[in-house]
This record gives sequence, structure tokens and C-alpha cells, in this order.
Amino acid sequence: MALVLIFISAILDRARGGGFIELGNSLPARLLSGKRPFPPTPHILYGWAVAALCSYGWDGWLTAAIILGWVIGERPGWGAPIGQIRRGGPRWTLPPDPNPERYQLWFGDFMHRHPLAALAFRGAFWGLPVLLLALPFGVVVWEPAAAMAVAMPVVEAAYFWLQRYDPPWPRSWRGGWNEFYRGGLFGTLLAVESALESLQ
Repeated sequence: MALVLIFISAILDRARGGGFIELGNSLPARLLSGKRPFPPTPHILYGWAVAALCSYGWDGWLTAAIILGWVIGERPGWGAPIGQIRRGGPRWTLPPDPNPERYQLWFGDFMHRHPLAALAFRGAFWGLPVLLLALPFGVVVWEPAAAMAVAMPVVEAAYFWLQRYDPPWPRSWRGGWNEFYRGGLFGTLLAVESALESLQ
């Protein structure tokens, strides 16, 4: 089951980030991409996958709270740090983005110059609403914030280096490679964290 949920996380991270242009305007594409009449579909399904990977996939209102928290947290795009890494490489410190209009409101000078840190912050922010909305149920669901804080900068750094090798997947997938593998790594980290907790 964990392997299925990891794959679902990879697919849905890609779907929430821009959909599947390979599928055109077909019903599966509209469903996965959140196009009309299915705007919240990939976000809600992704939230359920997160809840399930944290072992709360069938816990009623707690599951609903985790789904809602994930939908809230993962909605912002915040793509500027990704662009900085792809232009300058995954070094810890980079010059500020030459186009200030790409900065998001939460950017300060430190975030401008440290895109890997900015991506780690962004990843943690995705999971923060999950943590807050689960607290009234007496559960501390910290795993999504921690896992995405790792997955987001790691995958972007890896993507920068792998582009050099001109990988043989279709061109239409190249733009979404980072999201697909980010979701896969994120799901894997959640599964590992859940398994370790179950052993305690």
C-alpha cells in the first residue's frame, strides 16, 4: 500500500503543479489537472494521500483536517527560488534574482540569496497548516512539513545536475520532472517516517 501511495503522491504533485500536457484536454487530463469541472480534485486527493501515508487515511474529521491543511499549504506557487537554482545551480548562496517582480511577499534578503533555504522554508510551510489543524485532535502531524522541507530543495538541486545529461524522457515531461520526483521523494520520506514510528 505504501508504494501505491508514494506513486500517487508523485502523480498528484505533478498534477497540482501544472497538470499533464501529454493528455491534452481529455477527461483524465482535466481530472488530474484540476480543470473544470474538477478544480479541487488533485489537491484533495494529494491531501488524502498525505493523511494515509501518515497513517490517518481513515480517521474521519482528523483525515478531513489533514486534507484541508495540505490544500491550504500547498496552494501557493512560489516558483522564484526554483528559477534561481535553475539559472545559477544549487549553490548555497546565489546573487539575488535580477527580476524583483518574481519575488514573493515572504522573501527577505536572506531568502533572495539562499534559494535552497527558501525552498526548505517553502516545503515546511506546505505542512504547517496540517500540523496546526491536527492539533485540536490531540495529534502532532509534523511529518509532512519535515518531509517536504527535505524533498523540495533536494529534488531541485538534483534536477539542475541531471539536466546536463539530456535524459531521454519526452520533452513534455521535462518541465514536470521536478514535481513528479519531488512528490515521489516526499511520499517515500513520509512512508519511512511512519514505518519508524510504528516500530517504537
